[in-house]
Amino acid sequence: GFALGNANLIFRYLGFGVALLLIPYAILFVTKKDILTILIFAIPLVGFIAIMSLSNFQRSAYAWYENLSIGLGFISFFFLGVMLRKIKTAKPEIILLVIGVSVGLLCLISALITIFQYGPFYAAINSDKFYFYNGELFPVFSEARFLYGFTSQKVSLSYYGLYETLLASTLCALPFVSVKKNEKMFYVLLLIGAIGLLSILLVPYWQGLLYLIPALAFSLLFKFLRWSKPVKITVAVILGVFALSLFSFFILAFINASSATGLTDVIKNNALLNKLFNNESVMKPINTVLYSMTYVQNMFGFDLSNLNYAANSAISQKTGVVEIEILKEGGLLALFALLLVIGVAIYAAIKYVRHSQDQDHIKAIIISFLITFIVYETFFGYDCEPLVHETYYFQFIEQMPILIVILLLGYIILPNRGNNSEDVWTSDKKEEKEGASL
Repeated sequence: GFALGNANLIFRYLGFGVALLLIPYAILFVTKKDILTILIFAIPLVGFIAIMSLSNFQRSAYAWYENLSIGLGFISFFFLGVMLRKIKTAKPEIILLVIGVSVGLLCLISALITIFQYGPFYAAINSDKFYFYNGELFPVFSEARFLYGFTSQKVSLSYYGLYETLLASTLCALPFVSVKKNEKMFYVLLLIGAIGLLSILLVPYWQGLLYLIPALAFSLLFKFLRWSKPVKITVAVILGVFALSLFSFFILAFINASSATGLTDVIKNNALLNKLFNNESVMKPINTVLYSMTYVQNMFGFDLSNLNYAANSAISQKTGVVEIEILKEGGLLALFALLLVIGVAIYAAIKYVRHSQDQDHIKAIIISFLITFIVYETFFGYDCEPLVHETYYFQFIEQMPILIVILLLGYIILPNRGNNSEDVWTSDKKEEKEGASL
């Protein structure tokens, strides 16, 4: 992450090399039942990355070896996550500690540089201040400094906040660690999470605190209610309502943006729907992208070498919603594949929390990180052009945190460690049978 997208090429190939070395271990430790479970998640993931790599956008913007590295990186990091679960000697606490310290060091240096240049609480103090750069006007309150190689670059506050917020999500694991029984772990988690939280507060970046609420809610439910029947019903209802609402929103937004005869009039004539789907500040860039998808040539992502008028106006729009940005980069098929990956990941995460033999604070760290990442990228936190003074389109699949997410997803697919892995997809059925027999 020290050079935004450029360093990812090295990390992907490095991950591929390590994955190759672990193949003998996979032959020894992975069972046939494990393979079936892994494939259930791997197939949607491979499908997503294949569609993205072969999209018009990807082929017109990147060389073949960069496209190859993305596919190899995703598959390799997923495989590494699976093997970390299967190898008994691999300690999840050490792995998460390495990730936390690495991200923490990146965030700490970036925060210190930012506070040194702008001063503490600059986003609130300078909320009405702007400056000129190359004839353009830039607001002070919407930018920060981020480590870039051996120097730093001005980036958008949303990009800066992504790393800080993910780091702060570590604090959600503190209720599961006893100061008396595991003092070192408690203070390590506190230190790592505090770096992220203070980096948010000293700006301040209030949206970052909002993005932490879902992870905090999970932590409290997991701590005090466990997986009781009321919690089970509550989670099912919340996920169902969320999925239905999101699906309905995208359908109505697409209908509205496509200017379909009659249907758009219904939305425009309804005060609430018109305010929701046609407001200038939030929906205008989203509508611009969705309208461009009505052109057949854009259904598989934008071809940067031959942009039509609709795509040319849409490519520069910053929607903040990763699902909409995926339409630019991979088209409709890529969006459907991504939603399928998210759905399977949510199901696997629930099974991991219920059946894994990992300690509770390990579960809390992993699930809080994944929840925060999905919420941040979905609800207007994603920035495809993070550099303030340069034009650099930064794809979703190029982000450094996505490799950590893929690693963690590979880890949680098989709930139990070593050769005694229980099938995450059939364990509920076993529980029901045992309950019935009792």
